[in-house]
Order: sequence, then C-alpha cells, then structure tokens
Amino acid sequence: MLIKRILVPLDHSKYSESAVELACFIAKYHESEITGMVVLDLPGIEHSLGSTPIGGMYYAEKLEEKKRKEAEEHIRKILEKFEEQITAQGIKFRAASLQGSPLQQIIDHSIYYDLVVSGSRLYCNFDAPRDGMPLTDLLDQTITPIYAVPEEINPPDISVEKVRTLIAFDGSMASARALQEYAHLVRPDAVDVTLLTAKQEKEEAENLLDEAEHYLRAHGIETITRVRSEKDIIAEIEDRIEDMHAVVVGVNAKKRFMKYFVGSTTKRVLDMNKRPVLLGH
Repeated sequence: MLIKRILVPLDHSKYSESAVELACFIAKYHESEITGMVVLDLPGIEHSLGSTPIGGMYYAEKLEEKKRKEAEEHIRKILEKFEEQITAQGIKFRAASLQGSPLQQIIDHSIYYDLVVSGSRLYCNFDAPRDGMPLTDLLDQTITPIYAVPEEINPPDISVEKVRTLIAFDGSMASARALQEYAHLVRPDAVDVTLLTAKQEKEEAENLLDEAEHYLRAHGIETITRVRSEKDIIAEIEDRIEDMHAVVVGVNAKKRFMKYFVGSTTKRVLDMNKRPVLLGH
C-alpha cells in the first residue's frame, strides 16, 4: 500500500512544525500529497466567554467577534508558515481551514487519508497556548494509522544511514496491525528494524518473533534484530529509544479496554516525547 494522502493537523506549536517535517520525509518516498488542516475552534471560543449576565449580550457578542478575528489571524499565520515549509520541499500540498471542534474535524476527515501525522500534543485553543490536548483523545476514534510526533525530531539522511525502528510486538491484533502498517509505509532497503517482545515464555516469544520476522522479510525488509526481553516492555523501550529514529506500537481499539491500554502502554511511550511513534490500530 502506497501512502498517497497524508493529513497533518496544524497549530502554532513546535510539535506541529515537527509533524510537517516528518510528513515531508514520508511524502518524498511515496510521492504523497500533504494536507495541512487547521480548525477555528468555535466551541472553544464560545466556552471561553462563559455565561452572559443580564444586559451583557452586546458586550459578549463584541468579545466573541474579537476572539474570532484573533483566531482567524492565528490561522492565517499558521497556514502561511505551513505553505512556506512545504514549498521549500517541493512536495504537493493542500491547505485547509475549517470551523468547529478540532478533534471532531480531524476524526471526520482522517478517513479520507492513508496516514495522519500529528504532534503528540495538539494546541488548538489559541487563548490557552500552553494547554495542549493529548493525542490519546483521538486514538480510539479513527481507523487511520497515526504517526505521533514529539517536539523535536532528527530524521536520518537515508543516503548514509538506515532508519532505525523499534517495533513492540506481542502477537495481539493491535500489534499485528501496527506491524502491517509499518511494512506498507517504509522503504524496505532504508530501514533497520529491532523486533521486541516481552513475552516471558521463551518458546512463545520465539514463535512470535519468527512470524513477525517472516512477515517483514516478505515485504523486503532484510535488516532485522530480534529481542526477547524479560523486563517490562516500557522499561525495555526506555532503554532502547535513544538509539532509534522511530517506535511502532499497537493501540487496542476496543473502547472498553482503551483507558487501560492507553494508560499502561501507548500513553507512556508518547509521554517519553523522544521519537515519532507509529500507532497501529
């Protein structure tokens, strides 16, 4: 599967800048089109006004108009910066300015894209620039794979080194989906994969690693290191993440398990804020 359409939610943060940078890195290989989308948060503006006292409707309307104009100016600047960043890379792009709930707009539009590349925190409220929304709020509401991007990234020069990727694999449907999405996303000759499982039973772990390795090799990926860890999976990822360019994990999309799973695994990997994380689900 080629990645032809990439959606990047935009805001004023460094997370967003890094997301655009990673989207460009991916788009160059797949010859993709990138859509930069920024949303005028009308519900957020209305909520920030609070209740209107008797006789205060006129002033409330003026304040809402002022906030809306300020937000529209923020959006204009964000889109200008996005267009400058993309144009310099020579990549096809579209710029979209929408209105409504930012989270809902991302969910609604993501189904028309092959990949979402987003900052691991979203800063959609221009009145509260320090309060970012965690990306985990989005994970159980879209079918599209997501690359969650930290504040700072340093994509490798693939002409001189391979993209070192850590894939956490436990044989679950979620981790298998993440494995598949990764294999379809990457350039096989440009990656160096570490397959990690933390299954305690040696025979089970080796069987899982065998199957995952065979799958990756069938997709042309040849540089693979297998790791069976007896440590906690998070501890193992923490030990290895500095040596990696990216991490791949699965997200359990069953809502009754989501709170537990995000809290115990995915959220903790995202909170490390060190490397882009491909979230398969």
